[in-house]
Amino acid sequence: MARQIKKIEAGQTPHEAYEEDIAEGNNAREALLFSLNTLFNQVSDRNRELLKSNLMLEEIVLERTKELQEANDKKDILLFQQSKMASMGEMIGNITHQWRQPISIISMWANNIIVDIDLKDIENKQLREYAVNINDQTQYLSHTIDDFRNFYIPNKNKSTFTLKSCVDKTMSLMKDLFKTHNIELIENIEYVEVTALENELTQAILNILKNAKDALLTLSHQNRKLIFIDIYKKNDRAFIEIKDNGGGIPERIIDKVFESYFTTKAKSHGTGIGLHMTGSIINKHLNGEISASNSEYKYEGVTYKGALFSINFPIESA
Repeated sequence: MARQIKKIEAGQTPHEAYEEDIAEGNNAREALLFSLNTLFNQVSDRNRELLKSNLMLEEIVLERTKELQEANDKKDILLFQQSKMASMGEMIGNITHQWRQPISIISMWANNIIVDIDLKDIENKQLREYAVNINDQTQYLSHTIDDFRNFYIPNKNKSTFTLKSCVDKTMSLMKDLFKTHNIELIENIEYVEVTALENELTQAILNILKNAKDALLTLSHQNRKLIFIDIYKKNDRAFIEIKDNGGGIPERIIDKVFESYFTTKAKSHGTGIGLHMTGSIINKHLNGEISASNSEYKYEGVTYKGALFSINFPIESA
């Protein structure tokens, strides 16, 4: 109505102002329908990609299991399957968590569009702003799926990459979970380039970070929750040290943490295979070494104690 009054004041007849306002409204509705149709198509495409990724992952696990059976290593077959499936399940849970906010934002912008249409109070500029915000969120959803898919695609060929990029890929799947639980990540990462199996190393780092996260969740809400990642190079070897302030590992069991099926967690929260597979990856696939110890240290004037996992391996693994 306000727009029609302005048009009449500009010299149009009431009929002309009414007809022009109706035409503009129709244009806005067409733009809206186009934007919503694009949005729904994008979300449908992402859902189909996720379904295809899940089916592909099932095929990958089955294929990998067959390869290991042919190698007559039944124990490693079972452990590999369980580790991958357990990790996949947790990562899918993380993706669900990460998707909540962008989906809420998409819903909010779509509702704003609908309300403005009902009130016949929407301009093309405003409609474009809504559409851009919706598109930004769908792109975020798409990137999340890509990170998940790339993380679990098996690659037996060694590649050259930086350890910083390896940590970043891991954190792309963990950052929202850390944020939810107020876990701070402190990085002290030198530029170190290695030639190795990137996905295998990423899996090992992920397993250690998940254990650190579980330890920190046992602390009270008042306690600061910290995870430190230090990466450096010495001679021809790369060093990765990950520590937390979760109180440390009891001395009576610290020598058993890399044993298969050993866990201090309840059965519903731990399988006892994550750290075992981490040890196997570092020792067998990267020709490296891994150890677990307890560390007492100061940070910003406060003394903390927690578990320390130390990894080192050749910069160019054989």
